[in-house]
Parts: sequence; structure tokens; C-alpha cells
Amino acid sequence: MLADKLQLRPMSEADEHLVFNSWMRSYAEKSADARDYTGAAFGWFSRDYAPVIRSLIARSDIVVACLKDSPDSVVGWMAIEDDCLHYVLVKPRWRRLGVARWMLAGIASLPLVFTHRTSDAQACPIPEGWAYRRFRIWPQEK
Repeated sequence: MLADKLQLRPMSEADEHLVFNSWMRSYAEKSADARDYTGAAFGWFSRDYAPVIRSLIARSDIVVACLKDSPDSVVGWMAIEDDCLHYVLVKPRWRRLGVARWMLAGIASLPLVFTHRTSDAQACPIPEGWAYRRFRIWPQEK
């Protein structure tokens, strides 16, 4: 059972590099938004989208899934800002084991919006009451 092996914790300063790089790489490889950035143009995607990801990391609560007996061993993470889920990532070795479902269990029943879609995410069921709103990546006026 995952709960016996894994725990959730806030992102540490040491995790930030991993979160940024894995978000950038995953979204570039698995999103429709990056499909037009091929070859040399891929560098443009990285330059254009890096400030967006940095802003989202700074504004969001990043929750890390890690091994209970080795808290520095990150299995996955999710970025949540208020009522908005920006991203969920599970390392490839841990995929298809229910890790994302386990990470999201505490918020799956809440009415949320989500801002990023990838080809990996399309295979996952979207909880009832959730809505895709890609432009919520920009800060909301309060």
C-alpha cells in the first residue's frame, strides 16, 4: 500500500530545482502547447515558458511525495494555488501505481480548476467538478 511507503511534505528549497526542471521537461515533451516548438525552436519554448513556471512555483503550495524512510527521495509532486491545481508529476518509475491518485485523494472532491494538460494526464479520470482553465496560470486579482 502506498501510504505505508510514501508521505507528503512541503517542497524544500533543495527540491525546487527538481520541480522546475521536471515541470519544464514534462510539459515541453507531453503538452499540445509545445508541439509547435520543434528543433531549434524548442529553445524558444524553454525561454518563453520558464518565467511562467517560476511564477507558478513561487505562488503555489508545492506538495512533494517522497519515501517515508528517505524523505529526500522524491517520487512526485503537485503545485496548488488556492482553488487551482497547476501541475501533478510522478516520476516515470512510479507511474501506473496509483501515486497521482493517492496524492490527489485529499483534494479530488473539491471543486477545482486545473491549468495544464499533458498526454499523460489525458489517461487519468478528471474528478467531477473540476474544470480546465489554462489561463489561470496568470496571477488572479484579489
